Amino acid sequence: MENENILNIVTNHYIKIQIYLENVMKYSTIALLFSMLFFVTPALAGSGHSHGPSKEQPPVSSEVAASRALEVVKALATDGKIEATWVGLKENKVEQKIFNERPEWVVSYKNKEISDVAKQTLYIFFTLSGEYIAANYSGS
Repeated sequence: MENENILNIVTNHYIKIQIYLENVMKYSTIALLFSMLFFVTPALAGSGHSHGPSKEQPPVSSEVAASRALEVVKALATDGKIEATWVGLKENKVEQKIFNERPEWVVSYKNKEISDVAKQTLYIFFTLSGEYIAANYSGS
């Protein structure tokens, strides 16, 4: 009988400890989740960055577009994508054209040293803010 009482007491204490530990785990998990909400979210809500589309830079002048085109010509010639005879030529024309309803700077060069007549005019395309887009011989 005495052993049964001790066994019941131990079992009751074991059950109480088990319930206590389950509650501690449950409330610790809840506390951890709430603390993560309060301490992590403000770090993400700061200023100085954007998740939307990037803001357009102001348009550059035709002179800046021509200057950037010279850099592109040098890079293309260095990479072997165009002949070296293009380097050092003065631009033929700098103008704004509309492609896909968007204005772009188009800087063109003429090179009479190129034997293929279809490739004697090189076109360099930039956004209005001066970012390089592409280069080709067709102008489109």
